[in-house]
Amino acid sequence: MIRQKFPELEQLLGCYFHQDWTEEFDEDTLVLQAIIKSESKDRLAAAASELNILLGLGLSEAELSLVLVNQLGCYFDPRAKGLTCLQWLKQVSHEFKSLKLKRQTQPLRWVCCLWRSSVSSRGRSRKK
Repeated sequence: MIRQKFPELEQLLGCYFHQDWTEEFDEDTLVLQAIIKSESKDRLAAAASELNILLGLGLSEAELSLVLVNQLGCYFDPRAKGLTCLQWLKQVSHEFKSLKLKRQTQPLRWVCCLWRSSVSSRGRSRKK
């Protein structure tokens, strides 16, 4: 595992692409739209910078896959869309960078992270 830390990516990808993300969203693009709509311009810019660092490390596909799940807590598998982790992360980076954020609404991240914290502390996923 790499030693580099990516706090913004962990916050965004980990909170929104949690292990039950498919119960809330039909596809990854809807999750990315929710991130873009809910998060601040500064946080998205920081995440884009962290993505540049991550992508610049020259990690193998297997290593990127492990970083997504084990380090960032992101449970989206790009192979479901016929993409590699590298391709998907480049797309995410592009989305975060190309935004001309038109809105500033109350962030939803605290809800996601409160849920994620409760799941982590219990050591199991929530029940329906």
